[in-house]
Amino acid sequence: MPKEPAAGKTGWFTGHRKWAWLAALLVIYTLTGFFMLPLLLEKLVVDKVRQDLGREASFQKIEVNPYQLALRAHGFELTDTDGAKLAGFDQFYVNFEASSLFRWAWTFQQVSLDGLDLLIERFEPADSRLGRLLSDLQANQQQPDAETPGDKGIPPLLIQELRLGNGRLRIRDQVPQDTASLDIGPIDVSILELNTLPDRFGQQTVTVQFPDQSSLEWQGNIDLQPFQSEGTLALSNLQLAPAIAYLKAVMPIDSLAAALSTSTHYRLSAETDGGWSIELDELQLEVTDVSVAGLSPATEILTASRLALTNGVLRYPEKSLTFEMAEIDAPAARTWLDENRKFSLLQLRPEQPAAGDHTASADQATDAAPDPWSFELRRLQLADGTVEFSDRSISPPGLVSINLLRLTAEGINNMAGHDIPVSLAGELDQGGSFEISGNAAILPSTAFIGTATLNDIALVPAQPYLGTYSAMSIASGALDAQIEISLAPESPLSVAGSTMVRELAVTDTRRDESLVAWQQLEIDRFEWVADTSILQLSLLSFDQPYGRFRINEDQSTNLSGLLIEGQPAAEPAAEPDDLPDDEPGGQNPAEQPVIVIGGISVSDGSLDFADLSLPLQFATKISDMDGSISTIDSSSTEPANIRLEGQVDEFGLARIEGSMAVLDPIGHTDVSVEFRNLLMSNLSPYTVKFAGREIDQGKLDLDLGYSIEQGRLDATNSVVLSDLVIGDQVESPEATNLPLDLAVALLKDSEGVIKLDLPVTGDVNNPEFKISGVVMQAIATVLTKIVSAPFRLLGSLIGIDSEDLGQFQFLAGRSDLTPPELEKVQQLQAALQQRPELNVEITGPYDPLLDVPKLQYFRLRDEVLTRLGQQATEQAEEIEMLDDEIRSVLEDLFKQRFPQTPLDSIRDEHRSEASGLDDLAYAADLRDRLLASENITTADLESLASERADAIRTAFLANGEFSESRITLGTPAQVESAGDEWVVTELGVATE
Repeated sequence: MPKEPAAGKTGWFTGHRKWAWLAALLVIYTLTGFFMLPLLLEKLVVDKVRQDLGREASFQKIEVNPYQLALRAHGFELTDTDGAKLAGFDQFYVNFEASSLFRWAWTFQQVSLDGLDLLIERFEPADSRLGRLLSDLQANQQQPDAETPGDKGIPPLLIQELRLGNGRLRIRDQVPQDTASLDIGPIDVSILELNTLPDRFGQQTVTVQFPDQSSLEWQGNIDLQPFQSEGTLALSNLQLAPAIAYLKAVMPIDSLAAALSTSTHYRLSAETDGGWSIELDELQLEVTDVSVAGLSPATEILTASRLALTNGVLRYPEKSLTFEMAEIDAPAARTWLDENRKFSLLQLRPEQPAAGDHTASADQATDAAPDPWSFELRRLQLADGTVEFSDRSISPPGLVSINLLRLTAEGINNMAGHDIPVSLAGELDQGGSFEISGNAAILPSTAFIGTATLNDIALVPAQPYLGTYSAMSIASGALDAQIEISLAPESPLSVAGSTMVRELAVTDTRRDESLVAWQQLEIDRFEWVADTSILQLSLLSFDQPYGRFRINEDQSTNLSGLLIEGQPAAEPAAEPDDLPDDEPGGQNPAEQPVIVIGGISVSDGSLDFADLSLPLQFATKISDMDGSISTIDSSSTEPANIRLEGQVDEFGLARIEGSMAVLDPIGHTDVSVEFRNLLMSNLSPYTVKFAGREIDQGKLDLDLGYSIEQGRLDATNSVVLSDLVIGDQVESPEATNLPLDLAVALLKDSEGVIKLDLPVTGDVNNPEFKISGVVMQAIATVLTKIVSAPFRLLGSLIGIDSEDLGQFQFLAGRSDLTPPELEKVQQLQAALQQRPELNVEITGPYDPLLDVPKLQYFRLRDEVLTRLGQQATEQAEEIEMLDDEIRSVLEDLFKQRFPQTPLDSIRDEHRSEASGLDDLAYAADLRDRLLASENITTADLESLASERADAIRTAFLANGEFSESRITLGTPAQVESAGDEWVVTELGVATE
C-alpha cells in the first residue's frame, strides 16, 4: 500500500517537487529580470515622460542583470516639443547591493552616467526650455498627497562610487542681440562613498572642461546628513569672451577678451538654525590678457596683462572678506572727450531709471538694511600702467599720454575714518613726471591730505588749447611744482605750494616770430582756498624774460587779433529767471574772485620794440632789463607802480616808469617810456622804406607818455634827433617824394637838434593818431659847433661830432653813471690823450626840486629796511613799502613822528562800507606822510653833488690810463634842470 503523507504536509511541495518549484521560480526570476523588466522600465519611463512632461523619450536599449542587481540603460534621449534634444546620455549604470538589508541603508556599489548631454536654452527673459518643461510638469502632475508623519529627512543612503563621465552642457541664450552660446565639457565627476550616514565621509573629485583648454576642478568630501563639505576648488583659464553678449545688452562694448583663474580651500556646512557657515581660505583670483573694446567710435579702451587678488579669507555669517594683495600689471586705458565735449567713459553709465521707479526704490529703502560686510585689502599695487587721454573737441586734438604709472595703497577697508596711505606716480610721454602721495579716506566722506610733485612737465601738449583760442604757439616750456593738497570733511579744499615755469617760448603763428619767452618764472608761494575765492601769489620772479611789442603802420599792434573771436562759450549762460532777484548778473559781488600778487620782479629781461606808425619808423632792442611792479590786488583801487630799466645797443638806455591798474589797464594807465642815446644808423632800413634815404649817423632820444583814464587815451610822444646826418639816396617803391635835405635844414636848431611832437588822442579800442608836425633841419657846420661848444672839437679829434660830450646826466637822487655817460668818459679819455695839456674840471650838481623827493624816499627806505634787519642797498630802491610787514614799521614811525595824529583817523579816510579798509591805499598814505616829514638839508644835497663828481672822477681813473693829477673837483653847485628826471652838469676844461 502506498505510504500516506505525513500530517500537515501537502503533496505538491514534497520531495522532488520542491526543487522543481525552485527551478521554476529561478526561471521566472531570470526571464523577468533579463527580458521583461527592461521592457517594462522603458515603457514606464516613456509613458511617464509623455504623460507628465508632454515630451518624447527613447532608449536604444535597457539591460537588467537580476543576479548582480544591476541596471544598464543605453542611448537615452529626451526631445522637446519642437524636436530639439533636451537631454540624453550614452549609458547609465547602477549596481544595487543586497547588503542594504543589513546596513539599514540604501547601498549602491556603483552609479555611473556616461555621455550626459543637457541643453539649456532661453528665448525671453522669462521663457526658457527648462521653464516650459517645469510648467508642463506642474500642469500635468496630480496634486501630491500630504506629507505623512514618517516622511522626514533624507533616507539612509550609501553610494560606494558615483561617477559622471564625458558629460556635456550646451547653453544657448537668445535674449541678447547676439545669441550667446557656450559648450561645457567634458564634465567628469568622481565621488567615493556619497552617503547620508553620520560621521562617514567620502572623497570626491569633479572635473569640468570648458572650451579653450579651461577647466574646473574640485576635490573634497561631502556629508549629506547634516550637510557639510570641505575641499579645494580651482577654476583655470576660463575665457570670459562669451560674456560679451550680455555686456552688449547693457553697455556699448564690442569685444571682451580675458582669462579667469581662481582657487580656494573651503569649508561649507549647514547650521542647526537653518543658516549656512562658509569659510574660504587661500582665495586666489587672477584675470589675465584683458582686452575690452567698444564705445563710439569703436576703440580698445582697456587692456591689462594681469589682475590678481591673493591670499583671500572669507567668513560667513561673520560677513568679512580680506585680501592680502591686489596686483594690476601693465594696465592701459584710453579715454577721450568727443566733439560735443562728452567724456567717453560716460557712455558706460547705465540709463537713469524712469520717474516711476524712484517710488519703488524709496519704498525699498525703508526696509531695515542688512548688516554690512567688512572688507579689507591690505595692499593695492599697480605697475607699469598707461593712460591716454585725447580731447577731440578741438582741432588738432589735445593728447596727454601717461606711462610707467605706479599706484600703491595700503590698508584699504570700509571702516569709517580710516586713513589709507596712497602713492601715485607716472611719466608723461611728452616729457616730465609727477608723484602724488598722502593719506586718503573714503568713509564717511572723501578726504585727502598730501602732496603733489610735478617735475619737468612739458607745456607743449597744451598747444592745441592755446591754438584753438589764439594765434599763439607754445614752442617750449616746462613746469615744476610742489603742491600741498588738503580736503577734509569739515574743511574746504585748499591748495598751496610753489611753482616754476622754465624755458618758456611762445610764438606768434601769424608771422612765425617770437612773442613771449623767459628763462624762468618762479613763484615761491601760492595759496587758494575753495570757499574764499581768493588766490594769493608771492612775488613773481622773472629771469631773462623776453617780449615783442610792435605798433603797425595802421596803428594796430602785434597783440591785436591774437585772440580768435567767435569761439563758443564753454557753458551756456544762466537764464534770467534762474538768477537771484538781488543779483542781475547772477553772482554776488562779494563772491567775485580776488587775486593778490605780491609783486613782479624782472631780471636780465629783453624787449623788441618797434613803432612803424611814426613818420620816421623806429625799432630797437632793449636788453639787460631789470625792474619791478609793486603789489597787485584786484580788490584794491590802488594802482601798481611800474619801474623798468634796460640797455639799448651798447650805450643806450631805456626806462619805463609809471602806474597802472594791471587787472584793468583801460580804467587807469599812466606810463612813460624813455629811450636815450640810440644810434640812428640802426634805423636806416625804415628810413629807406619811408623816405628813400639812409642815415649815416645820429642819436635819438624818445619820450613816450601814455595816459588812459576810463578808456580815454591821451598820449604824448616826443622825439629828439641829435647830430643827424642824412646818407645816400636808395631806390624804394614805397618811398615818399619828400625833400628831406631841405626839411632838415629848416628844422634843426642852433644846437643841432630836431624835435618832433606826436600827440595821440582817442579811444583805446579805436585809436586815432594825430601828428602835429614833423620838421627836419640840416646839420650845422663844424666851425659853428666849435665856437658854441668846446667839447665838440674834442669829439672831432676822435671822430665824434657832438656838442654835449662834456655834459653828464644823473637820475634824481642818484650818483651812478648810466651807460651813455660811461661812453662819454671813454670818448673824452681818448680825446684828452691827444691834448695832454688840458685838465678836466668836475663840478658836482644838485637840483633841490628833483633831488629832495628822492633823498626823502631813500632815507625812509633805509630806516624801514634797518628796522627789518635788512641791509639798505641801491638795488632795494624799487620797493614800494606797502606790504604787511613794512606797513607795521610805517605805523611805528608814524606814531613816533606824528604822536598827535591817531592812526585810526588815517584808516577812516581809506575805509568804505562796501569793501572795508583799503590796505594798500592806507599804507601808501602813511608812506607819503612820512616821506614829507624827512628833512633834507643843504649839506645832504651838497654831499650828493660831491658823490656825483666823484663818480665821474672814478670813471676817468677806472682803466688806469688817465692821470689823477689832471682832474680837479669843484665846489658843489645848485642847478635848474630842464626836465623832470635828470640833473645835468657841464664839465670844464682848463690848461695846466
